[in-house]
Amino acid sequence: MRHRRGWRQADLAALAGVSQDVVSLIERGRLDLVSLEKIRRIALELDAEFVLQLRWRGGDLDRLLDEGHASMVGRTAGLLRSLGWEVGAEVSYSIYGERGSIDLLAWHEASRTLLVIEVKTELVSLEETLRKHDEKARLARRVAEEQLGWRPRAVGRLLILPDHITARRRVARHAAVLEVAYPARGSAVRAWLRGPEPQMSGLIFPDDGRPSPWCRRPEADPQVRRLTRHTSPVDLSELEAELRAILVPYEDVLESSEIYGMEVLRRPGAKAHDWFAGVRVKGDTVKLMLLPMHTHPELLEDVSPEVRKRKTGASLLTLRAGDDVLIPELETLVQRSFDAYVGQPPGEG
Repeated sequence: MRHRRGWRQADLAALAGVSQDVVSLIERGRLDLVSLEKIRRIALELDAEFVLQLRWRGGDLDRLLDEGHASMVGRTAGLLRSLGWEVGAEVSYSIYGERGSIDLLAWHEASRTLLVIEVKTELVSLEETLRKHDEKARLARRVAEEQLGWRPRAVGRLLILPDHITARRRVARHAAVLEVAYPARGSAVRAWLRGPEPQMSGLIFPDDGRPSPWCRRPEADPQVRRLTRHTSPVDLSELEAELRAILVPYEDVLESSEIYGMEVLRRPGAKAHDWFAGVRVKGDTVKLMLLPMHTHPELLEDVSPEVRKRKTGASLLTLRAGDDVLIPELETLVQRSFDAYVGQPPGEG
């Protein structure tokens, strides 16, 4: 592939941001001496795809992935039915050479809304996911009418991903694209599912086997509801994951370490209190540790009063359930803090 482009090893190495020795090792088959990330970067520059297949007990992992996919589809279908939707699973189509299968095709009779749901156990190819989901949404009206007798007024799209940190990191890495393709998230998607008006395109991480926040609790005595609200444990997993996702873009240039029993990011080779940021759960709160707030107090000059209220230490923000509305502003604060941190001489933390 390199020769077809007329490139030298040094040309490919420069494009991929690696040394020429790395390219040479790969071409000589010495993959055991090269990191997977460097192999992927080189493959990307060659417009190629690097595929690593893991085999387990004599077979590959396709069966396990299929089981995971089927489980996610089943849970999602059950949740939608509990909200009054009719659901068709694995609805296949073949129209003018375009073929495929819609994971879940859901129908809301009262609003005559059709929902095209794509379920992914992992977000491998963003381009392929967007292309196929667009295709299915475009053909969904005809598929629904011809196969199920549904005549929709509106068609929505929903991408379902597993609620684990790997999927959230992938989403964070491709935020610029995914926020355009699937602008509705979290509580906005859940509210829309209960009353689908108007059209929606969203992405959600459903709970993995836990009671679903999509469903309304049955009506009960108000006093009982208040007691339950105060005594039930608070689920902070989504807030924690969103905060950790904010730090993902900096993992490529910083290294992971531990301080105060918490994993933090810091510049390579840093010592003592020279660190950037970290996240941890404590009790019913999630702590965002951001050392540049202490060394560069001017970072807080432009933040909102709501973020200021969460500052409980020189380098500490304490967040609670419901504070996910602050994520966009916190993302900006972390970016500015990173700029300050990398511009600060080592050891001045």
